[in-house]
Amino acid sequence: MFEYANTDHVLIKCGNFIDSKLLDLIELKKEEISELKINQKRRGTLSSIPIAVGITANARISISHFKNIPGNPLIYSDTDSAVLPLPLSKEFTGNLIGQMSLVNKIKEGFFIGAKLYCYVNNKNEVVIASAGIDHKLLKVNEFKKIIKGKRYKQSSKQIYSKTVRG
Repeated sequence: MFEYANTDHVLIKCGNFIDSKLLDLIELKKEEISELKINQKRRGTLSSIPIAVGITANARISISHFKNIPGNPLIYSDTDSAVLPLPLSKEFTGNLIGQMSLVNKIKEGFFIGAKLYCYVNNKNEVVIASAGIDHKLLKVNEFKKIIKGKRYKQSSKQIYSKTVRG
């Protein structure tokens, strides 16, 4: 987004291209524009919230099938994964889009909540996911304590600032 600091005019660019008519207008007015102070506001990756919401909703619908398999009760799921005690039948697994694939065989696991889990796979590799706290601060023993109902307290110093110019 580009903002002209000393006028009421704002040029907002969304996407990769600016309309050619607008470019022609900018070319005609380039002397006026060059006298203006231009601040460029930075933002994250270009994205579409409606598309992201649609993809997430579709993923939740797709994963819901794996939540109620008779004899194979769901242990944990996310929008694109499921943890089950038994392997899935071959009709659901493969390398095609929409098919599931075996990522790990879990020896020991602690699934506390959404995006908060820890497991040890059959190669003795520890996998930790922890939204809201750096996963490097957590170990298997902390998950064992949490799963038994004990409190775990970890302080983290993170300061975020948003610079506004005007």
